[in-house]
Amino acid sequence: MFFSDISWKNQLFLSVTGRNDWSSTLTYANGSGNFSYFYPSVSLSWLFTETFEMPAWFDYGKLRASWAHVGNDYAPYAINPGFSRAGTIQSYNGDLPRYSFKNEQMPNLNIRPEDKKSIEVGFETKFFKNRLGLDFAYYKDNTYNQILAIPENYYTGVSSQLINAGNIQNKGI
Repeated sequence: MFFSDISWKNQLFLSVTGRNDWSSTLTYANGSGNFSYFYPSVSLSWLFTETFEMPAWFDYGKLRASWAHVGNDYAPYAINPGFSRAGTIQSYNGDLPRYSFKNEQMPNLNIRPEDKKSIEVGFETKFFKNRLGLDFAYYKDNTYNQILAIPENYYTGVSSQLINAGNIQNKGI
């Protein structure tokens, strides 16, 4: 993980972060998988009341913007299925053991971590000796590659299969 803060004349501020995670829940028993993901972020803010001379009633003003990229893994033990004994089947030679997947979910060897990208812009102002203030923000988040379990045909022997899908967007003020 790295983190850096830089400021200029106590009015312009830049923050940069980066982190890499390795997820054991996205690692297959054979050591393969998409188990490493990097997520950076950056934010910038400007105290414009430190740059310009403002009227006496205008105490504070700041503009800000940020961007972030975040990863997410999946539930433990979900991608490495095991077998469990599910009873017996009668045959000519006697009873034969019947096995099924422990979690009844088909693994996907190409599953990737979930991916979320976010932006936010806004401003904050204060007036009349900090007695009145206004804080405004606009944000937009997109989540990609969500890990979903979709139903599978009964005759495959599993109830579902993991896939990456979707682009869910949230935004607001």
